Amino acid sequence: MSGSVSADDRLTVSGNIENIVTGLSNYSAFDNNFTKLDLGGDDDLIPMAGDADERFTGVTRMGFRFTVEALENTQLVLDTLSDHFWGISETGWMNSDRAGTFAPGGYHSGGIRTNAFWFRGLIPGTGATLTVGAPYFGAVRLKGCIINCINTAGATLAVPFSDTVNTYTWYSRQSDSWGGVTGNYRADHHSHTEKTDEQVMQTAPADGDAGDTWAIGTRIELAPMEGLDLDLLYAFQNLECRPDCDTHYKPVRMPHNETRHWVGADMRYVYGDMTLSPTLILLFGESELKDGGNADIASFLFDLEVAYQVGPLGLKARIAYTPGNPASDDLGAGSTYKSWQTAGVWNNQASVPWFQLWGSGCCASHTHITPDMFGYGTPRSIRHNLSFDQFGLMHVAVQGTYTVNERTGLVVALGIFNAAEEVGRPARMAAAAAGATDSYNYTGQDTHLATEVDVQLKYQLYSNTELELWAAYAMTGDALNLIDAKGELAEAQNTTGAGARLNYSF
Repeated sequence: MSGSVSADDRLTVSGNIENIVTGLSNYSAFDNNFTKLDLGGDDDLIPMAGDADERFTGVTRMGFRFTVEALENTQLVLDTLSDHFWGISETGWMNSDRAGTFAPGGYHSGGIRTNAFWFRGLIPGTGATLTVGAPYFGAVRLKGCIINCINTAGATLAVPFSDTVNTYTWYSRQSDSWGGVTGNYRADHHSHTEKTDEQVMQTAPADGDAGDTWAIGTRIELAPMEGLDLDLLYAFQNLECRPDCDTHYKPVRMPHNETRHWVGADMRYVYGDMTLSPTLILLFGESELKDGGNADIASFLFDLEVAYQVGPLGLKARIAYTPGNPASDDLGAGSTYKSWQTAGVWNNQASVPWFQLWGSGCCASHTHITPDMFGYGTPRSIRHNLSFDQFGLMHVAVQGTYTVNERTGLVVALGIFNAAEEVGRPARMAAAAAGATDSYNYTGQDTHLATEVDVQLKYQLYSNTELELWAAYAMTGDALNLIDAKGELAEAQNTTGAGARLNYSF
């Protein structure tokens, strides 16, 4: 860094280094099996009797942000990340990048990668701000990650019309064969090994058509009165699949191309010590099935959060609901997809952020163990995965935060997670192997998934260093019970977890 640059503060560098460790018991994020059954067989995927479902993971993450402001009202930002994983897993996924766990001493590094990179500038003669590059796309402003929250190539335009009216419009180029479809070419699901580029080309379409996927959105940000913020929003996504994609998992029914529309309102009202935050978004569209015919998309998300501050004690309550499809629905031509879908591939169910085991809390998301149960990894998971978001969500939660002193805070949360429909093996999925008496399926007789209790301690060691300790316990519901071909029941066992995070920022 030259002296002339640092002298006039045109370049600033900030970032953080964090260390996270997590221990889990009976937490099967990749097979959605909470019954403490081991995985075995030729492909290491068949549930078998046993009790090997413990996992320990750790990660050191380092991030740098370089900000250049060479000209007035312009900004160039580069975010970089570097991760190192370690740990041990006894779930059959040892040394697997899918689990983010590696044998002690076997450090894994993806090198230093670009997380976000954009140019932002004020358009001359206007108050509008244009951002171009690979910025963060937040489709919903007031409640965070609901529709699309991911870094992709594209552009945003923010226009302030007055003190009470603003607009925010975005375009996100989301790569070819979006939604995890490309992963069917890159990875072998049974051996968990990556395919070479040559093998990928051998399975790719001869005409080179890899599909075209993109998303756009806009919102009108209103402040009609003191304490009230109201956003009216719209988003659209076009998903196209390779001509021969989705051949790997071979479900009975699958989406091929989809068009999705989201329209709704997001509100936040602050009155004294109380904050009311309701969100209602409708989802509709059409799915073209690979085997022919079309299916409708018709869903919605309702999310209500109420917060109240009483001195050092902050109280929150949350209710969320999304509909789902019964397991008996094969989602063929003429059917309706009722489950909530997102536009961002790595999004979780947006209404469960307070919890480490069944939600998307601080530590789970950084160690690649954020649960599959609410569609983690692909918004098109309904085509084959046993993620529970396809059965809908009925979620009730309360949270209390007590500020002990200026350095110490204690957080306690209780949440109930139910599906809107009884959990079972979807009819559209390929049948289990004939005569496989050790292959288990959900009973399809209950909607209660889990009741989770979390405790978290936050302590500010120094002005720029924070320590977080957490423990969680989830009492699994009968919806997670499994039954084999003989009719024998395997009852779901409770799940526990604990972890720590030390974050140093600069």
